[in-house]
Amino acid sequence: MLSQNSANQETTLYGELIRHGLPTEYALRTAHELHDHRADLLAELRSANVPDVEAIVNERIGETRVLAKQIALDYRRRTWLGRWPLVGIAVASLPLLLVGWIVSFGLVYVSGLLVAEVGTACGFGRPSTMVQAVLAYSLLLYFFTAVPTAITFLWGRIALRTTNNRMYPLAICLMIALIAGSCWTDFKVSETPGEGQLAITSPLTALVLNQWMDQAAHPYIAFSYFGAREALQLLGPMVVGGWLILIETRRRRHALGLDPLDTGYRNSA
Repeated sequence: MLSQNSANQETTLYGELIRHGLPTEYALRTAHELHDHRADLLAELRSANVPDVEAIVNERIGETRVLAKQIALDYRRRTWLGRWPLVGIAVASLPLLLVGWIVSFGLVYVSGLLVAEVGTACGFGRPSTMVQAVLAYSLLLYFFTAVPTAITFLWGRIALRTTNNRMYPLAICLMIALIAGSCWTDFKVSETPGEGQLAITSPLTALVLNQWMDQAAHPYIAFSYFGAREALQLLGPMVVGGWLILIETRRRRHALGLDPLDTGYRNSA
């Protein structure tokens, strides 16, 4: 039977692995493997009548916190994003967002062509300005709010699982939120084909674009700098990032409340 010191070491290792962000099942399994390894070492040394076996085993296994740090580091190095988290955040976030926009635009474009063909075949005319405005507003929300929010959710979950660090999903959501929130848009619908207007700019070019539009022959658009739509674009990824961090924090608190020495958890792991 193992001593109380052995049980404490297993519990401490489990807690340290959870604090490093490792999954609960992996932390339990690792703590149990340490438990079994320690038991084998004690049995081997005791059968050889080696004195002070506890001290020898502790020296072989090493300090629990150092061991937990090394285990967490090895776990992260299993994936590319875990080995290069900063590159994945700084480099991959923007290309992923661009790919999401390109794919979404292609889907909307193809869907629009199909709807137009079906409408023409059924004898429907040009949509009213109200329908055009609702459609344009919905598409802008889709492109600049829904797509960045979805990218933040997917990439943030992957970063959280591979790096086990809550700061990386936070950095991803802030980066995407700044990019999406910097896409300022406005539109003008018209009953006459070809006279509808759409403007997309950013805080860096808004003043220049507004000056150009004021001098244009037909300034259809009165550009609004930062409205409710831009606020949603900024808040969407941030809310998702905060939600991911909250869920991970609650998971860790729940996992720290588990007893790795419990027989039921040992069998499930």
